[in-house]
Amino acid sequence: MNPLYAVHVILNALGRQRWFFVVIISLAIAAGVSMLSIEHGVRKGSAKVSNMFDLIVTAPGSKIDSVLNLVYLQNEVLEPLTFADWFPIMTEKNVQWSSPIVKGDFIQGYPIIGVKVELIKAIYGQDIEFESVYSAVVGSATPFSKSQQLLSQHGLHLDEDDDAHHSQKISVQAVLPKSNSPWDKAILVPVEQLWAVHGLAWHTSDEPVISLAGNIESDDAHEQRKLLSSNEWLDLSRAPAVIAVIVKPSKLAAAYSLRTAYSTNKTMAFFPAEVLVRLYSLLGNARDMLKSLTAISEVLVMLSVLAGLTTWMQLLTPQFALIRALGATRLYLMCAIWLALMWIMLQACIGGLLLGLLAAYPIANLLQNTLNIPVVITLTWTEVWFALGLLLASSLLACWPAYLIYKKPLSHAIRVL
Repeated sequence: MNPLYAVHVILNALGRQRWFFVVIISLAIAAGVSMLSIEHGVRKGSAKVSNMFDLIVTAPGSKIDSVLNLVYLQNEVLEPLTFADWFPIMTEKNVQWSSPIVKGDFIQGYPIIGVKVELIKAIYGQDIEFESVYSAVVGSATPFSKSQQLLSQHGLHLDEDDDAHHSQKISVQAVLPKSNSPWDKAILVPVEQLWAVHGLAWHTSDEPVISLAGNIESDDAHEQRKLLSSNEWLDLSRAPAVIAVIVKPSKLAAAYSLRTAYSTNKTMAFFPAEVLVRLYSLLGNARDMLKSLTAISEVLVMLSVLAGLTTWMQLLTPQFALIRALGATRLYLMCAIWLALMWIMLQACIGGLLLGLLAAYPIANLLQNTLNIPVVITLTWTEVWFALGLLLASSLLACWPAYLIYKKPLSHAIRVL
């Protein structure tokens, strides 16, 4: 005798009420799937952004704060690197290119970042040369357009003193393509521009002493160091400082050599990727605990739903009695009830998986706009195994209501009829 006939009878007896149980379980599973998808998306997106930077050199301090400030453009406070500490990096033989980073000014809340064009090429993959010291290129997530004239401000809020001493008109040279990184919300200018605006790196003849438009040869570097130590400077304290230097080593071995060379009491060199690995390891235990608590809550929800279905099954005793009276065995009836419950659970798991992915997209967009971290939502085996694990747990839990019907003798079924 085909048990699917009995399954059809049971599902028809439950009627539309079974969709209530499907929706409840689907919502519970969707919550767990959304959490896993967002966590995986944040991890993947943050790793993608950090891969744009090979080696970072900053003043000694927190590596995590440095990564948040430089890679993800958060407003973390970093100690500046003095000229004597950062300028030697520009003359290293094992460096393919290096770019000082200067921050602090804003336009309508969007950060102005002083860089070299090599860094722009590394992030956006485009060859761009600044037309002048007071040119700028803007990210695709900024509201500015080509040829627009902008007025910079010192800090997040413009006041009268800033307007008088730190403001500078900037001409937008180009709008950069989308990079899916926090740098899409940045305004990139030549690093010399920010030095000039803040009265740094200027000679007594009002000409800039330091120009980083191209790679500096060792002889030129020697002359610039000699000039800095001469009396031709108005004030040696006005030598330009930076918050960091982004370094592109020529070889992998050179990267480790540079990291060792600039890990001193005055400088700190590190790979952004290793900071993320350490951060993930610190958060790993909390993440695993959260996943365990989520799985436990899902099982409890399923257990509660199955308790409701068990009560509902008791109301279907006349139908079960009729099936038994027609010659069905207790084992046949038990299998039919288990299959009916598993069909409900399977629908709930598939619905929860799809609903969880759909719910993850608006949450990911909110996080991306709030944290400036790209969050890419994709279906991975983590979410699939999560849903399959819950389906396996429900298959075990479904045995209980099926067993309750199984243990009822035929005489009980006949009395019900």
